[in-house]
Amino acid sequence: MNYNEFVDRMRTELDKLIPVAEVRVIDVDKLQGQSYRGLEVREKEQDAAMTLNLHGAFREYNQGKDFREIALNLALSCRSELEHIPKFDLKTLMNYQEMKKHLAICLVPMEKNLDLLAKIPHRDVMDMAAVYRFDLGRNNTYDEGASILITNRMLESYGISPAQLQKDAAVLAPEEHPLSIRPIYSVLSDYIDYPDEGPAPGEPMPFVASSGFRGSGVLMYPGFMEQAAKEVGGSFYVLPSSVHEVLLMKDDVGIDYRDLKEMVTTINAEMVKPEDRLTNNVYHYDQKERVFETADHFAERMEEKEKVRPSVRILLQDNKGKYQERDRTPAPDRKNRKGEER
Repeated sequence: MNYNEFVDRMRTELDKLIPVAEVRVIDVDKLQGQSYRGLEVREKEQDAAMTLNLHGAFREYNQGKDFREIALNLALSCRSELEHIPKFDLKTLMNYQEMKKHLAICLVPMEKNLDLLAKIPHRDVMDMAAVYRFDLGRNNTYDEGASILITNRMLESYGISPAQLQKDAAVLAPEEHPLSIRPIYSVLSDYIDYPDEGPAPGEPMPFVASSGFRGSGVLMYPGFMEQAAKEVGGSFYVLPSSVHEVLLMKDDVGIDYRDLKEMVTTINAEMVKPEDRLTNNVYHYDQKERVFETADHFAERMEEKEKVRPSVRILLQDNKGKYQERDRTPAPDRKNRKGEER
């Protein structure tokens, strides 16, 4: 039995095991290369539904697990999840004025999502793209089961332009998903037995920036860079640890950005699930110039400044005598352009 046959057979089985629901086969478009053919399970007379990616169940079947046992486990899980799905009727879902208060901004890697980005409103952010979701409520920070990715077709049905969506999200997303910037040791202490006492003297102290949902999108919040610079204590590097959060590190800790980039690449490859990876790049915010850019570009810009500075000093040195000659006349005897005393 191949995967598609497994999906069809599971649809028939779940239809029997969950009589209160309607089960159908659907193709689910998802970001991060995670699109799949699966099942939609919808409680009868309800508009909200849950989707099932059956690839994990199919692997269990191929490893020898009984099909009926797999189906029973899925049915039990579906019954539990259906009880917690927010009750949104179709009329509400089609009303943008009602739905916009649930807006969330999310960042995804651009290159990995080019096909789907052509179908959804988004904003380019270097090698990333900001996309928009309606967050309808979750059991935890990383659960996307009750969120809706906003597509171009949805905007057309709402009669809303991408520009209006971006404007609304900039205002409403920070209200629905408030920004949090905390020292990493403080965040770790929430999950594990980690001393909430800060780094050792001389060690860098990364900060974690996030929100309650797909938190790397906080980079797009109005005023984020200025607020983060105050928290961190000046200009800083941005390390995209995942789509769920980013790390901020002050840029005067003596760490070469190339080392940071290598670290991000290694962590992505070894510790972050493919669907959660954002990018291997590292970024920089220059507090003085108010510029957000890649760390590579920042380094190039600093090198160009260093090339210009010696030339300026030489020019000032060469003209030093001229400036002194012009200023030798005592102040009371200097005359303005009309020949009048100042």
